[in-house]
Amino acid sequence: MEFPTGEVTLVFTDLEGSSELSEKHGAAFEAARMEHFDVLREVAQRFDGYEVETAGDALFLAFSKAAQAVQFAVAAQQAMAAHQWPEAMGELRVRIGMHTGEPFIGEDKGRPTYRGPVTNKAARVQAAGHGGQSLISDATAQSSTGHLPPAITLFDCGLHRLKGVGEEHLWQVNHAASRAEFPPLSTLNARRHNLPVPLLTLIGREAEIADWRTLLLEPRTRLLTLTGFGGLGKTRSALQLAELCVGDFSDGVWWIELEETRSGEELIARIALVLRLQPQPNLPLKEQLWHYLHERKLLLVLDNTEQNPQAPQSITELLREAPGVTFLVTTRRALGLRAEILREVPPLPPVEAARLFEEAARLRRADFALDDENLADVSEICRRLEGVPLALELAASRIAGLSPHDIVRHLDQRFKVLQTRSPDLPPRQRALRGAIDWSYDLLSEDDQSLFAQLAVFARGFTLDDAEAVCEVFDAFEGVQELRDQSLLRVETDASTRQSRFVMLESVREYAEEKLQITPQLDTTVRLRHATYFQEFAEKRIAGLRTAQETQALQELEGQQDNIRAALDWSSGHDEPTLCVRLALALGIFLQRRGLINQALRCLEIGLQKAPQVVNTDPALVAQVWRERAGHSIDTLETAAALQGAEQALLLFTQAGDIKGQAEATNILGLAAKREGDWNHARQYFHAALVLYREMGDEIGVAIVRTNLGATECEDPAGDRAVAADYLHEALVVRRRHDDRRGIAEALNNLGVLAQNQGHLEEAQKCYEEALQFEQQLENTIGVARVLYNLSEIAETRGEWPCALRCAMASALLFEEIGSPLRRYAQDLYERVARQMPNDENALELHAQIKSKTLNEVILWALD
Repeated sequence: MEFPTGEVTLVFTDLEGSSELSEKHGAAFEAARMEHFDVLREVAQRFDGYEVETAGDALFLAFSKAAQAVQFAVAAQQAMAAHQWPEAMGELRVRIGMHTGEPFIGEDKGRPTYRGPVTNKAARVQAAGHGGQSLISDATAQSSTGHLPPAITLFDCGLHRLKGVGEEHLWQVNHAASRAEFPPLSTLNARRHNLPVPLLTLIGREAEIADWRTLLLEPRTRLLTLTGFGGLGKTRSALQLAELCVGDFSDGVWWIELEETRSGEELIARIALVLRLQPQPNLPLKEQLWHYLHERKLLLVLDNTEQNPQAPQSITELLREAPGVTFLVTTRRALGLRAEILREVPPLPPVEAARLFEEAARLRRADFALDDENLADVSEICRRLEGVPLALELAASRIAGLSPHDIVRHLDQRFKVLQTRSPDLPPRQRALRGAIDWSYDLLSEDDQSLFAQLAVFARGFTLDDAEAVCEVFDAFEGVQELRDQSLLRVETDASTRQSRFVMLESVREYAEEKLQITPQLDTTVRLRHATYFQEFAEKRIAGLRTAQETQALQELEGQQDNIRAALDWSSGHDEPTLCVRLALALGIFLQRRGLINQALRCLEIGLQKAPQVVNTDPALVAQVWRERAGHSIDTLETAAALQGAEQALLLFTQAGDIKGQAEATNILGLAAKREGDWNHARQYFHAALVLYREMGDEIGVAIVRTNLGATECEDPAGDRAVAADYLHEALVVRRRHDDRRGIAEALNNLGVLAQNQGHLEEAQKCYEEALQFEQQLENTIGVARVLYNLSEIAETRGEWPCALRCAMASALLFEEIGSPLRRYAQDLYERVARQMPNDENALELHAQIKSKTLNEVILWALD
């Protein structure tokens, strides 16, 4: 059968008492368990049921029509009752539950499956029943009514609270020939909890909540605290977790709202009220509560403790006096107790964020659904709002009057858009600004000032960054306090292993508003930020062409958003020298990463400010022209390369900068080589060689030797032996200095030389080693060049699948960075594709590679 989609009825079956039967009968039960699957499968086939999966003794089925699912349940119960089971085991019974809706489609071990609220509810409906009993949800009852045989009737079981999925109207499926009397349904017993009914189904977080439940039920756990910024869903997650734990605490699970409490006495009074404790006049209420809880095993859920400064002390006393009580706490600020186990509630990932937006939007517009027309806009809303559930729900509340596209356009005024007047919400949840106000008002004056200043950082900062930029007495302690208040999140940079503190963009925008209240402080801090990152970037740029290049590039990668922010600010203010230096440093970094279009934009900003700087620092402007000329070499713009290199040479000469003159002369040589003007290319390269030797710059000498080797290799009349000598000499120097970029360049050129001479194995060896270095440096353009060369070798050998993959990968990488070399790689790909058997689909290959990282592209291409 085909996998059913759209509205389907999902059915779960479960074998009653299977654990006990397995313990008692061992292998004999295993045989009976497999028999029971055969019985159910035979019935499912009669009613067009699709088997989704099995797990343990449970069967998961899907039906396109609800009536067929209900008829399956009746026939399955009759077949199970009529089957001859081993006498020692007696009759085997299954409980069956189902729910109808449009589930989300997922994948499990390569097979399609169903995920999300519809699936969860179907499973919970089944869990409410008993062996021999079939239960259906109200949606299934409505869909099947009028389509069932007269012998099948539905008995109204009423409204029930199901674990983790809220309330549901349940119906029992009856048949004249089947059993109809069963014990009370296994749903949440109101006498053992006071949990509020959620308005929205919980979207996502299944894995986190399962982990938290396991942790909460461990004997060593007395206090589990869920922390996070306001609006991340701490309360909703705690409610879901508490529902799942109702059956695990003999004296129940009790929900305590603490938002309005401000003292320990109020906290104790609120708990006593929920537990219906009758106060005694001659004993303090606190001690009465201790005595009441001393012998009980229950879970107290304390929601929103951050406003109560005495909460830690009161909870400490309760932990001591009530050893059987476990606490689940939600707060923006950790309690700081030794018994406390902290877990941070994360933002929703993109797919789950989109599902939450869709469900919240349907409350305002019943016909709203994600489709091809609005998916891109909804995805952008989720990205801009960073998966914060409160922000997504507030945005979705606008769907009655605004389309998703309109909401995206208005997100530049997010605090105006993200609010509601719903009277059933507390003030802190009626607007995104209110959620942040709630935390901001808890800060001291110094911490409020630090919070505002931290808005200058883009995409995070380290403690060193904060201490260098912010004007506060103790940035270290202040950052820790902001972290404790959930206004900052901590991430560990995988490459540098440093902790980075990150603000959600909504929080950063709020902090920026606070900073702008004091214009002088705003200007001072932004100038310090820009100066700090200019020095940071230049220090790392100095590490290029050395053994520290990989680390330098990684550190620049981690701070590139801050460097961009500094560049943007300096370009709009009267800081021309600072702007040019930032533009140069960022342009160099981006060019080394192969991001040539982004690099060009930075360099153009620098050149726009150059007239204001050239008289005071001609060498600085010359460096920008030098980089612009090198960029033009990469983009095959020879005329622009000549113009830039000549301008750089003029300014370097004016400044008396010998190294700069050598660099500009070398680029003039590259431009001449690009034009096929071999003699002028050699003259420029030899002139640059003299200058580098005069300074004793070995790396500079190696760079020119590599270019001379490439010239001899590319010139039809060139000397290939001389080319090899130049390249090998350059390689030796570059290995000695651990200049990995230079090593890769020399190896790639040696590969080209060997390939042109027909030495394919030697060429491939050179290319593969060059690729390792380009990969380490994450140099996209270098990787693309080597993959192109490897594709040519595979083409020559007739290794068509490898040639096709390498050529496609090369073309897509060149396209990604905007390199004109893409057309050569595309020509190679098309040439190879014409030789390929029809066993690989080019569109499928293209789709496979588009979503991969650089490292994944390389592995894919060489697979």
